[in-house]
Amino acid sequence: MEISTQHLYLYKDVRRLLLKRDRFTNDVMDNAPMNKRPMKLHKGVDNILHFRVFNPDRTPANVCDTTVYARIIDLDSHELLIERQVHKGTAKGFMSLEILESDLTDIHVGLYKIVLVKSDNLLPGVVGEYTNSAFYTDYSNNIDMTVEVTDQANRSPRPSIIINNDEWTENRYFDTVSNMRQSRFFTEAIPTPRARGMISNLHSFSVQADNYTGKLKVYGTLDQTPNPDISRGWFNIKAYDDADYIDFIEYTGTRFFSFEGNYMWLKFVYFPDPTENTGSIVKVIERS
Repeated sequence: MEISTQHLYLYKDVRRLLLKRDRFTNDVMDNAPMNKRPMKLHKGVDNILHFRVFNPDRTPANVCDTTVYARIIDLDSHELLIERQVHKGTAKGFMSLEILESDLTDIHVGLYKIVLVKSDNLLPGVVGEYTNSAFYTDYSNNIDMTVEVTDQANRSPRPSIIINNDEWTENRYFDTVSNMRQSRFFTEAIPTPRARGMISNLHSFSVQADNYTGKLKVYGTLDQTPNPDISRGWFNIKAYDDADYIDFIEYTGTRFFSFEGNYMWLKFVYFPDPTENTGSIVKVIERS
């Protein structure tokens, strides 16, 4: 057996910024760019970008009393995509920007620019009047940096689960209301994202029927291993209009439903009307 070891690294990619009191000063100390590599934001996870601010003489700048915002901007359209307040660190000159997984949901993979802007009171003690100025990324008065959005950590949605008409299991039971034996049809236990170690509580499903008259119920369980007996460990989920079941009367077509809950497993059961039904459930499609 071949054993392969991959080294991983946990570190802070700290970007240097320049705080100039006079933005029109031609500083000739050093004209080399301080941030040549693009920063990276990864879809599918939360991200933290780190910055350290320096004065023109290369001493750490005091930004403790400064309100700072970061703007992520589309390179082509110049549209403002994200604006977030930056957190100041305990050490002098250190700042960090948190970009959550949800912030990147609708942002495509590619290159963008990021600008950090500080907001100061225009007049000391006067609220509501502010002046904005930028942090420089080099000694040539440039203020933007490049950030790359990647999908290295992004995950694809789970494929929908399709239960066709011939995949249901019939079970005969005695109905105490009608005082007669009837049929009900079960699906296999369907794992939710929680059963696979993920956190998700939104579920949706569609029901395609052909002239169907009867009921359909949704059951859930919190057990790690689902019991094959629906009466043990399973409970009825109110998936539609706060009712225990969904009613169909000679229905042909497709209906859509959604509900929330942190269940481990789901199971669908339909109960055709023993006297009125002449149709069937054609298909159920479930997606969590």
